[in-house]
Amino acid sequence: MSSRLLIGLVAVTMVSPLLVNQLYAYSSDQWNKTVQRVKPAIVSIRGYRPVWSRREKASSYEATGFLVDSRRGIILSNRHVVGASPNVARAVFTNRDEVELRQLYVDPTHDFGFFQFDPSSVRFSLVEVPLGDSDLLMPGEEIRVLGNNAGLDLSILAGTVSRTKRNPPFYGLATYNDQNIFYIQTSADTSGGSSGGPVINIRGEVVALNAGGISGASAAFELPINAPKRALRLLQNGLPIHRGTMGIRLFYASFRMLEMLGVPQSSLKKVREDGPTLDGMIVVDDTLPGLEAHDLIEPGDVLVDVEGTPIRDNYEELEEILDRSIGKSVAIRLWRGGRSFSLSLAVHDLADFEIEEIVTVGAATFHKVPIELVYDNNVPIQGVYCAQAFLMMLREGINPNIIITKLAGEPIETVSEFVAMMRRLSNGQTVRLDYLDLNERNQLKIGSFQIEKNWFPLVRHLKKRESARWSVLLQ
Repeated sequence: MSSRLLIGLVAVTMVSPLLVNQLYAYSSDQWNKTVQRVKPAIVSIRGYRPVWSRREKASSYEATGFLVDSRRGIILSNRHVVGASPNVARAVFTNRDEVELRQLYVDPTHDFGFFQFDPSSVRFSLVEVPLGDSDLLMPGEEIRVLGNNAGLDLSILAGTVSRTKRNPPFYGLATYNDQNIFYIQTSADTSGGSSGGPVINIRGEVVALNAGGISGASAAFELPINAPKRALRLLQNGLPIHRGTMGIRLFYASFRMLEMLGVPQSSLKKVREDGPTLDGMIVVDDTLPGLEAHDLIEPGDVLVDVEGTPIRDNYEELEEILDRSIGKSVAIRLWRGGRSFSLSLAVHDLADFEIEEIVTVGAATFHKVPIELVYDNNVPIQGVYCAQAFLMMLREGINPNIIITKLAGEPIETVSEFVAMMRRLSNGQTVRLDYLDLNERNQLKIGSFQIEKNWFPLVRHLKKRESARWSVLLQ
């Protein structure tokens, strides 16, 4: 070995640790500046839900949100934070000032929603955080999650992006699960209070929204920011947010799984040539009973294109097509085994499936059958769902998580029919109840209970679709 080469190797060995330390210090300093710039936009959310529903229990909670429009006072958080049922909430800024919040929008499919407050009620300068492009995220990229982690007001959690195209996490049958979208997985060790917190890059741009995680596993699930960005633009322009559905739940499958589903190698080869970065395609998971897709499409069918637009791994393109096609039909092409086939499906308004009335009477709670319950249990859309059955029904051995089909011998298909019947029934009257028991594999049952409207009168909680505001009517 020459002396010159030896000297060079010694120099590199001596300089490298110093260089590494300098780079680390530079990176650390950059992150510190970024976090300090973003912090004033973060809020701790403290809320209370006064009414039970299938998706949300009556309880208090803590979570996170962040300011995305200072002029209009719009705060972005999770759907399960903003809530699809009545909610009383306040936001606490990092300077300890508080504002009252109202629900502005809750997405019917994805885990995001918006609160709003009166900007004129604060006595300090509001700071909003810029929204980045989640499509530009790469595995290995460093991120920070800012949030009310474990109820500790503001925590700053470091992590890296692990995956950018994973199916939405499944939290169980008894709760809300996202669908028809890719999630981002990071190594940030978040907890419940971080829900709704921003996931930022080193430039201070929000690239995702913290949605959930696995406790103790350093695995957090983040909703890409591009999903709420489109909704925010519509809100800022005073335009309605329309969300369409064909009644199909989808998931992303690898090419290996596509082969197992019978897709010919020649077809997969063509897909790979069209998109060299593709590693799979979107596949049907299940369909919504009561809609035409339930009779025409099967789990395992591979979605090829919609309205002539190739849908390989592009959920965003699919959503845009459906959102502008509500009330119309769209042409779709699928693969089933080795066969390609086409059909036309109607696009429905997802708002029609949302819970917009919750009824309480006799310390029990009722509303329409939630769409996720219809998917998961393969039950009809009609009927009235009992979310909580205290006193009036529980004392007779009738548990919650049932669908009422008849009350006092009369068919019940809608909440309006249920309310009308409850008005006619007298306090103390014993009535027959026909119901579908979801606790016992959708078994049809008959029971009876005594009407209690004296101490717990009939109350209707009504949501105005255009503004997401709830009102209360005592019957």
